[in-house]
Amino acid sequence: MQQRSETDYLPNVLSLNPSDLINWCKNRKQFLGLSNQRLAEQSGVPVGTIDRIMAGKYTEFRYSSIQPLVAVLLGINEVTPAPEEIDKADL
Repeated sequence: MQQRSETDYLPNVLSLNPSDLINWCKNRKQFLGLSNQRLAEQSGVPVGTIDRIMAGKYTEFRYSSIQPLVAVLLGINEVTPAPEEIDKADL
């Protein structure tokens, strides 16, 4: 049986609707014991943006804002290109 890496989960997590994605981020952040400040430092996303996302007041976010948060929460160090930036020939 082949083990899945954290990068295998990224497309599934990012395919969640905004409300479910925010809930996943909150739960994962709590599980990892991360503060919003620490998440901001690790992801490069401003802490104010993270505060709004985690408070549920910011449900219309850009991929460029949420992807680094999800990557940190999954333990992925590399930045994944936005879906529109992926060349379909590479798939």
